[in-house]
Amino acid sequence: MKNSVPGYIYVLELTDGIVKVGLSVIPAIRLKQHARGLLRNGVGISQEWISPRHAEAAANERLLKSACESLGGEHIRADEWFAGVSFDDVVATAEVLPFTPHEGTQTMTLEEARPQLGEIVDRARFTGEATLLTRKGKPAGVIVNADWYEAALSFIGEFRPILGGYEIRHKDGDPRNNDPGNLEIRESGR
Repeated sequence: MKNSVPGYIYVLELTDGIVKVGLSVIPAIRLKQHARGLLRNGVGISQEWISPRHAEAAANERLLKSACESLGGEHIRADEWFAGVSFDDVVATAEVLPFTPHEGTQTMTLEEARPQLGEIVDRARFTGEATLLTRKGKPAGVIVNADWYEAALSFIGEFRPILGGYEIRHKDGDPRNNDPGNLEIRESGR
């Protein structure tokens, strides 16, 4: 995950006493992935803590890893898995880290969005975050979740401007129905 992308940090205590710290844009999915992988090894998750979504997630994950070492944790399975450290102590440390809320719409260029499109779609789907895509500094489109899309569809029955000084509306409110009998076009301002 890029440092500039907001996210969540999490702490897991496994049934074998290991503590795992991590970072995710969509923690519900990430924790399910961990649970499936651990189960194959006969281990489960006994406790979990997830931060609020915040701007400093990447920096806070690094701080939390260092804190685990300072609390006496010993690295196992890469640098996010620790033996000999208390889940409660790690969570207490995590809870005092800075959490600048990150809400609303993210803006990025199409070029920035391409390599992380799957992640952007998942954030829209699971966290409700909208992402405004721009091209040459101008809005080009928005990625939103299905609920936002359906809400927008409810307004499509209204006239909206199109090229050449005209307005259009879909009589049945469904912009996917482009049957000529469903379209009403008029000059703007009528």
